[in-house]
Amino acid sequence: MLSRNNQIIEFNADKMPVGVAFKEEEPFTNHSIRVQDNDIFYLFSDGYKNQFGGPE
Repeated sequence: MLSRNNQIIEFNADKMPVGVAFKEEEPFTNHSIRVQDNDIFYLFSDGYKNQFGGPE
């Protein structure tokens, strides 16, 4: 997510695990963003903990 000039700009993520990206037909999407003065980026992940499998 990018905050620029009091506006929020969202960039949609690809919904696939990191380890599977090279095995799938479609790779991760590359986003090119021209950074401007006073831009603020917020990065989120809800999947890191889930990458390891297990009962939970």
